[in-house]
Amino acid sequence: TNVDTNADANAEVAKEATTKHHSHTEQSGQNEEADHSGHAEQSDHKGHTEQADHADHSTHQTKTESSQHTSNTHGSHQHSTTEGSSGKSFYTTFSTASETTFDGLHRIDLIPASPEVPLIEVHHWFVKVFDQWGEEIRPDKLYISGSMPEHGHGLPTRPIVEKYTDTQGYRISNVSFNMAGNWKFNVEFSYQGITDGAEFDIEFPTSESSSTNASTWTEIDKRLLQSLSIHTGRLDKITRGNDVALNHKAASLGHRLFFDKQLSKNSASSCATCHLPEKYFADGLKTGKGIEQLKRNTPSIVGSVYQNWLYWDGRRDSLWSQALVPLEATDEMSGDRLAIARLIIENYTSEYENLFGPIPTVKFEQLPAHASPEGDETAQAAWESIDSSIQNTINTVFANTGKAIAAYETLLSPKAGRFDDFVSTLLETHDPDTEKLNEYLNPSEQRGLRLFISNRTQCLNCHASAMFSNFGFHNIGTAQAEDNSIDVGRMLGIESVQSDEFNCNSDFSSSSDKSCDHLNNINNDDATQSVRGAFRVPSLRGLSMTAPYMHDGRFASLEEVVRFYVEPQPQLLGKRHDLPTIENLSETEISDLVAFLQSLGDQIAADQTWLKSPQ
Repeated sequence: TNVDTNADANAEVAKEATTKHHSHTEQSGQNEEADHSGHAEQSDHKGHTEQADHADHSTHQTKTESSQHTSNTHGSHQHSTTEGSSGKSFYTTFSTASETTFDGLHRIDLIPASPEVPLIEVHHWFVKVFDQWGEEIRPDKLYISGSMPEHGHGLPTRPIVEKYTDTQGYRISNVSFNMAGNWKFNVEFSYQGITDGAEFDIEFPTSESSSTNASTWTEIDKRLLQSLSIHTGRLDKITRGNDVALNHKAASLGHRLFFDKQLSKNSASSCATCHLPEKYFADGLKTGKGIEQLKRNTPSIVGSVYQNWLYWDGRRDSLWSQALVPLEATDEMSGDRLAIARLIIENYTSEYENLFGPIPTVKFEQLPAHASPEGDETAQAAWESIDSSIQNTINTVFANTGKAIAAYETLLSPKAGRFDDFVSTLLETHDPDTEKLNEYLNPSEQRGLRLFISNRTQCLNCHASAMFSNFGFHNIGTAQAEDNSIDVGRMLGIESVQSDEFNCNSDFSSSSDKSCDHLNNINNDDATQSVRGAFRVPSLRGLSMTAPYMHDGRFASLEEVVRFYVEPQPQLLGKRHDLPTIENLSETEISDLVAFLQSLGDQIAADQTWLKSPQ
């Protein structure tokens, strides 16, 4: 979901060092009379060739009780669900809140754009500042930040302060809360040489469901479950930068390319080598195996069209740009873009041109056999020897190759399973038939579901939405490998995605959908601390098919994963992890929770012809 921003928000961010009342983990956005941006320059980061995403965070959630919350403000909170473009998502209700500032001389009003403030989705707020006599003032600078002190991290996005309007005040866009719990929303300003501010509490409380043996499901339970079901939950396909993402002919071409080993060096492997249809498009290995052994677990690509960020560290921001990385990675398919462009032009000309138009003439006989700006020194030197206009043609064909593959992968969505049918049956009547419910989830699985949504486990803090993921990045204490090496995860992923030549801002991203707020407004503040050792929250759908688990495949079974969450690792990398304390989980309860996780489907909502090689 992309926030609607003002064009004036694309100027440079003013660096305001007003850090009073802010911890180093808070993430921020600021303006100088609403003139700002946030494109912090990042160093080029290469060498990340591991594979896309899998199952590293297992048990958290968001509250469904209609609880009221007021914290020295006039704002109140209540959790429920709201209509999205294709279903329902979590929200907390929040009315206008007023806070006296730190020095007691000013008042700040925080006004939600809608009283239903969504979890996960990007949205906006309004801010007004008043002096001690109640007259509204216009600060010289306004600084917005947010943090989650309990977990030691800030907002996943950098808030943007847009221009002031008389009726609404300052519009604060690009705000996203990606985790249930208690957030601190901070507003600081500079006015006539004085720096002041206030702090607001925004709560997305975890579920108060406590009984795992209750014979009935409350209306609150039902509203919560409704947001988790494929049938009724919110699922938005993210296809930015790819005009052919939903094109059937592009999917057909991508289908062929996905299984074509000629894209790799010496025709040794294809995309399907690591993403096997019979294994839910994963590979069943601890870590992936391409031309060489990889360092990270191969995730399933089922449902990847719903993700803003790809790879465990989020180093790519679209399916099509992610699809390009393994093609040239020396330890994966080890191909090169010149050879791939030649293959496309020689073997797929008509299919390609029907989608992307005529290909400019390229005299391959006058070019090296292999060349790429990636790869070894020989490949890079060969690339530098090619005229820039020819390089652009090759890059365009290469990028479109990724777009066709992504169009195929867009078809690979999870199919509704027993859990989703259970929810539909539960919602059909006020008093559903118990035997009918048991046909979909047995008593053990239902007890596990109750645990999953309870405040004891807080699973849905991270595993919200119909994909059972908040699509964020969290440190759960898994950065240290068995050999004691450290994988810093998202920290380098941010650098990589911002410097990627095929990211949303690139010339190769389709102009008809150039909404790049997700990329332009990544929060870079203190990245070495707030996201060091953090990995992307995977979907929990298809878990029964995608062992082993975690970004490095360290756990062979779901039972091991659950036991890890009950007794997580201590603090690592100078930062506490994001996992809540789970107390007194019995052996039966562990078994019940595992049983529920295994019920989340293992089928793909695509015709069987797409689930095998087209050859």
